[in-house]
Amino acid sequence: IGLGYSILAGFSLVPAIFLLVVEYLHHHRLWFHYRPDSASENNITYAERHIRFLPITMTNDQQTSHWQDSRCDEGENCLSRNLYHVIMYHSGNTRYPPEQTLDNQIVIGFHQTSHAAAYSIAQSELRPSSTGWIGPGIYFATSLNHTEFKANQFGAYICAKVDLGKTKRITNPKDWSSGDQCDTVYYEHPHGADEFCVHNQNQIRSWIIVIDQDPNVRFLQEKNNKPLPSGNYVEDRLEDTVYRGCQF
Repeated sequence: IGLGYSILAGFSLVPAIFLLVVEYLHHHRLWFHYRPDSASENNITYAERHIRFLPITMTNDQQTSHWQDSRCDEGENCLSRNLYHVIMYHSGNTRYPPEQTLDNQIVIGFHQTSHAAAYSIAQSELRPSSTGWIGPGIYFATSLNHTEFKANQFGAYICAKVDLGKTKRITNPKDWSSGDQCDTVYYEHPHGADEFCVHNQNQIRSWIIVIDQDPNVRFLQEKNNKPLPSGNYVEDRLEDTVYRGCQF
């Protein structure tokens, strides 16, 4: 009888071991080999400041059944500015405004762009625009959700740590001046939809790019958001329902 139980126990270990192997492969696939910009096995050189891609289903709002409910127990009192934590445990409506009076602050900023542009940024860097309503530079919102009505290209969200350097705060977009000796122009929006413009790409310390794997293609076409040469917006699709257990 004892031998029979031993044999039975041995057989029961087989599916458990198989499950562990599959879970490890899923974990490795998500965290080390998710490349939505390429379906090839060729190595791609990414920018040093690019941390990784994540599918949008890994964001807090995709993982909770309560609208705008952060999974972080600290809620709005949370002081963490870890990019993973911000993306995965705080609602997209959570705002990260800087302190009122300090220069040289490191803050969290959000920028939305097209899939193709995001893939290019991952391999190089964000580049300043030559024009803008509060000056030339790279624009960031202070929450993920606010990028939806500030962007003119859609489908990829850049969550970045940004060094504001010397900052000029304005409450009227007309108050910015090209002669200002500052690194960042910060616009305090009357309804809380703040945004800021940094003048130098070197102010951006690091970033994670969140990819919408199931974009509204018709909407993107209307906005002239071009796909990759293959005609796809996502080359290497990650089946998020399979990998949901790999986020912890």
